[in-house]
Amino acid sequence: MSDKINLNAELRAWLCVRQKELLGEKPENIHQVEFNVHEAKEDIIRSFYDYQLFRGWPAIAKNTGNVVGYDESAIRKFFRRKH
Repeated sequence: MSDKINLNAELRAWLCVRQKELLGEKPENIHQVEFNVHEAKEDIIRSFYDYQLFRGWPAIAKNTGNVVGYDESAIRKFFRRKH
């Protein structure tokens, strides 16, 4: 892979499609949707971290931080708090 893949753009496109599917043109549908941004952030960090961990890759915290825009120490702190 030579070019970086922007998963944010893919997420925005997917979210837009899902919003249209779930909300349609009915304002009352907004009350049927739940999206916890903090939980989603944690899920994303854990997903990248665990993917590497299960494969035995090196520098997991550093690489995860590079992908999600945090420094290595923040990723290490995140996992210390969660365990």
